[in-house]
Amino acid sequence: MIIAIILMLLSLGLMGYNLYVVDVKVLDISFKVDDVIGINVSNKSLNFGRSPPETAMKRYINLSNNYNFPIEINIKMSGEISEYVSVSDNNFEIIPGDKKEVTFLLRIPKDIEYRYFTGKSRVIFKRKL
Repeated sequence: MIIAIILMLLSLGLMGYNLYVVDVKVLDISFKVDDVIGINVSNKSLNFGRSPPETAMKRYINLSNNYNFPIEINIKMSGEISEYVSVSDNNFEIIPGDKKEVTFLLRIPKDIEYRYFTGKSRVIFKRKL
């Protein structure tokens, strides 16, 4: 009996999560520490290209609300890039029909290893309750 109640509560919680999160976009993020600057203009990922230590680079994404209700945006970084890449805005609301540009800023420190770095950014679209 207790197990059935626990399973029912877990099921309701997962259903609530699915109603709350309306979309998740996963973006690959990468950069290479090198002696020369090389800019990648592809829009398939957030590839910052190549850059030497002690430099900063920016990439932009545009987020829009095509739903008929307000949405909350939450951006989460993962992987080794998370300590080098930050976002200009996080945990914000977009009203229906509106859009917002978000800047991803890469800061390469002085004492970083020369190599290729990767990670992911999850952009979570939540229905504003």
